[in-house]
Amino acid sequence: MRAGGAHAKGAAFERDSCRRLSLWLSEGEHDDLLWRSTMSGGRATVQFKKGRASRATAGDMSPISSLAERLTDLCLFECKHYRDLQLVGLYMGLKTGINLHWQEAREDAAKHKRWPVLIAKQNRLPTFMLLTKPALDFFALEAAVLAFFPSLGAYVLWFERFLQEAQRP
Repeated sequence: MRAGGAHAKGAAFERDSCRRLSLWLSEGEHDDLLWRSTMSGGRATVQFKKGRASRATAGDMSPISSLAERLTDLCLFECKHYRDLQLVGLYMGLKTGINLHWQEAREDAAKHKRWPVLIAKQNRLPTFMLLTKPALDFFALEAAVLAFFPSLGAYVLWFERFLQEAQRP
């Protein structure tokens, strides 16, 4: 990959995830209800350190429409697209790759009193999601679970299946 290509790949993945969730929320009517947060959530981090909560820009997605606010009031979305997410770490309990991203998502979500949702993609694999039990129950997705990792409190499912079956807020 060319220099700086990883950042562009991550930004493109965030935009595509926003577009796909917007279409899901609006039942195919709108592709622009969500968009990338300022500095990919960095603005909310800076504001939080100053003692101010910036709910609209927390995580990687911000609501652009009131139709998306209910979703972002419940969930803090993080999006990661890497060549290698070190998925074996899920099984081995290693503090690398996907596990670190999930830990970060959980910590950020807790700061903003939301459920963490990690949308992740590794090269040459389908996009998947990690959710906690409250989010899984809210979206009525128990039957869609691929795996559960109790030590992480993470339920794993395919993103496509979420888009097809999840109950809308």
